[in-house]
Amino acid sequence: GYEIKVGKFPFSASGKASAGGVKEGFVKLIFDAKYGEFLGAHMVGANVTEMIAEVVVARKLETTGMEIIKSVHPHPTMSEAIMEAAAVAYTKYYRAISAFILPIDARLMYFDTAYNMGAMRAIKMMQGCCNVPKDGIIGPATREKMQYVTEECLYNARNTTYNSLVRAN
Repeated sequence: GYEIKVGKFPFSASGKASAGGVKEGFVKLIFDAKYGEFLGAHMVGANVTEMIAEVVVARKLETTGMEIIKSVHPHPTMSEAIMEAAAVAYTKYYRAISAFILPIDARLMYFDTAYNMGAMRAIKMMQGCCNVPKDGIIGPATREKMQYVTEECLYNARNTTYNSLVRAN
C-alpha cells in the first residue's frame, strides 16, 4: 500500500463558485507521501466534469503535487480548486500561513517560501510587504493588509532573503 497525503478544497472557498452560486462540493486529491506522485482525485459538485481532463492528464504523466501547484490555473475558475487542493495536501503551511487571504497571484509565491524557508520566515517576509510589524503573528492588522500584497513584493523579499542567506555562508 501507499502512505498518502490528501488535500481537500471546498468550493465554498472558491470565488468562482461563490459568484456562480454553486458553493456545494469539493476537490480532493491524493498523493503518494514518499515520492509526491499524484494518485487520484475525488471531485463532487457543479461543473466537475469539465475538470476531469486535468486530473486524467496529471495521473497519466505521473505528475507530482508541486507540479500541479506550480502550473498555471487561471483565476477565477472552478479548476483552480485542483491547484488549491494540491497545496493543502502538500504542506501544513498553507493554512497555518493564512494563504487563502492573499490574492491568487501572490498565494503560490508565499506558499513556496513557507515550504522552502519555513512558515515564520514567510510570514515575516509577507508582513514586510504589508508594512506592518514583522512579529510573525497573523493578527487583525496583518490580515487586513494581506489582500493587497503583490507577487512582485513577495518575489523581491524572497530574493533578498535568499541573498542574505548566501552571503552569511
